[in-house]
Amino acid sequence: MINGDITNEVFDADNDGWPDVWIGNSDHNHGSVGADFDRDGDLENLTNDDGASNWVQLQLEGNGVDTNRAAIGARVRVTAGPLTQTQEVSGGGGQWGDQTDLVLHYGLGGDCAALVEVRWPDAAATTETFTVVGGGRYRLVQGSGEATPL
Repeated sequence: MINGDITNEVFDADNDGWPDVWIGNSDHNHGSVGADFDRDGDLENLTNDDGASNWVQLQLEGNGVDTNRAAIGARVRVTAGPLTQTQEVSGGGGQWGDQTDLVLHYGLGGDCAALVEVRWPDAAATTETFTVVGGGRYRLVQGSGEATPL
């Protein structure tokens, strides 16, 4: 956010595996953000049509008993080849309570599969591993042991 009135979000708006950028302006704060910025309050969409060569998207679902259904707080490590990437499912935040995308996105480069390790946000810090194939979106449900293609 700039001066409290411009927000942006990165997520895959068209579900093609390539993250897009959306920029919005609430125009509630009348501070200066630059004379050339469009202050009409419209959403601006920067569609990414030239993304990573391979990718995987993960939608986590907690069991609703030990872990919240949205799996907020889950830590996910994805290893593809020599590269390991870690993200945490976040519910958002910030001054305006921005919501982040609950679907996690990972670029795999030239690798076609990945090992996924999920540490669920329960009291026991339960950890599960899944194997996924690149180029798809998967649902990982706590306790299922399976990655279900979406």
